[in-house]
Amino acid sequence: MYKLVLILALLSFNSSAQVEADTAMIRIESELAVLLHNLRQSKNDTERELHNLTFYEAMKMALRKPGVMDHPFSQLTTVSTIKSPDNVFRIFNWNIETDQLSHKHFCFVVKKGRGIGKNKVIEFREDKLTIPSEPSIQLSPGRWYGALYYKIIPVKKSGKTFYTVLGFNGNTRSSNKKILEVFWFRGNSLKIGYPLFEASEHSDELKRRIFFEYSEKATVRVNFEAEIGKIVFNHLSPESENLKDFKEFYVPDLTYDAYYWKDGIWKYQKDIQVGNKTNNKIKIYNPNPTGKEDEFSVVKTKWEDPTSDGAVGEKHVATKIENDGKRKKGSPKKVRKKATKEPRKKRRKTKNRSAVELDQ
Repeated sequence: MYKLVLILALLSFNSSAQVEADTAMIRIESELAVLLHNLRQSKNDTERELHNLTFYEAMKMALRKPGVMDHPFSQLTTVSTIKSPDNVFRIFNWNIETDQLSHKHFCFVVKKGRGIGKNKVIEFREDKLTIPSEPSIQLSPGRWYGALYYKIIPVKKSGKTFYTVLGFNGNTRSSNKKILEVFWFRGNSLKIGYPLFEASEHSDELKRRIFFEYSEKATVRVNFEAEIGKIVFNHLSPESENLKDFKEFYVPDLTYDAYYWKDGIWKYQKDIQVGNKTNNKIKIYNPNPTGKEDEFSVVKTKWEDPTSDGAVGEKHVATKIENDGKRKKGSPKKVRKKATKEPRKKRRKTKNRSAVELDQ
């Protein structure tokens, strides 16, 4: 009986402690949200630097508190708060855009500690002076090129876990970058950049990180497709042949490449074909003159071949469909109307922005 009472008392104590921790995190998040709002409403670089410093210091203090690894932080809408799928660490990461439209990046990685207030908080320091814009060497949190991370993919090699992270860098007013990177731990020390990426298809060269630089006008997808186990990305080409090597003029050419994990490395796969999920559904307007039926019909979306005759640019034959957008055997190919060119829309001047939600 005594043991039962003791167990119930411990459970009650732990429950009360958890409630107190959750309440404290809600209060802390509300305070951070106010500071973040002030930062995003800044009108110039001077205000921005001041508000960002205040937010940075408050965030650093908050990350040592218990409950940080599991609290949703849903109010911090322009801060990346992603967690590794194995719950080993969590990234808190944001960017600011200057008056000159360049980007500055800020990042903390938190490893859960064994006691209250024992979280290991690792600060990242962006270094634009001593490292090149696309470094090929191993880096550290104190010597970091800067990125906004939006995906973590754990992989195993020789019994050790490496974390492939996908990131965005606003770069300049003319171009943006997407990045494939690798984190790994040596004890509590975080290392950045491990040679896991095949430089090209069937190449013996392995790269520590991969950069995709492209026009600021373009939208480029680089994401992990869990259904096929691959990192799928747009293949980039210059808008015209004479603009080769000028990355600010590179755009998606409607073909796709990928990386897939095999034999302890990310192997490069060229020229894959990606379809839409067949279980997606949309509503289409379907008026009925009798008025006896709904005016909307729910139908499954169908896979559209981005490399068909109607595609802009050179016709392209892909090697393999990588998901469930396959055409049934024996069914005829659809004939698609040729796309007509539309006049390019005038580019609008945008406000200072955060890129957190690009690929989440």
